[in-house]
Amino acid sequence: SSKPAAPPPLRTTTLPPPVAPVVCRNPSVPPFGVPSTATFPVGSVFTYQCQPGYAVAGDTFTLCQRDGTFQTTVTRCVLVSPVTVGPTGCRRPAAPSNGFILGESTFWAVGQMILYGCNSGFSLVGAETLPCQSDGSFGNAPQCINVAVPTASCTPNPPPNGRVRPDGKRAYLPGDTITYECRNGFVESGLATGICLPNGQWRTAPFSCRAAQG
Repeated sequence: SSKPAAPPPLRTTTLPPPVAPVVCRNPSVPPFGVPSTATFPVGSVFTYQCQPGYAVAGDTFTLCQRDGTFQTTVTRCVLVSPVTVGPTGCRRPAAPSNGFILGESTFWAVGQMILYGCNSGFSLVGAETLPCQSDGSFGNAPQCINVAVPTASCTPNPPPNGRVRPDGKRAYLPGDTITYECRNGFVESGLATGICLPNGQWRTAPFSCRAAQG
């Protein structure tokens, strides 16, 4: 009698590793700037902060782009005045929604830094650290946004007598950049770039097209 046929060899399939979402890390800060160890999803903003006694000059923020790098900016920290630590200071503020304040301190002297963080699944939008100001406040506190919530898209917004590049798109994703141009006979005025934010709005500087002088 004939022997039974041997079973075919088992085939194994190797699945590719899951693709991690693109994020930006370690934004470059100028001398006397305050670094950040936070992770920034595409489209989120890192706001520059300077050490006590210094103020931000130039671009005040940079944005995480879709390639995992921060938008190029020109920022520096300039000396404004020595920090004085007196009897005044800041009391512990409320933590941001879905976030926390690091440490158990209840009082910060003028110039001392407070550190904010977000719960798991949320990303910080705004400054991670803020100095206590002489008016007893920390200024604009950051927010914690849900990274799982789908982000909105941005619609083109060409200026009067102008257009955007690249054109032909009905919507742009967070992190996308556009360039403004003026039509023939008009002259550019302002910064000609914009970037789409997760809330569906454009982060732009004033730009317009004015009629060329004949």
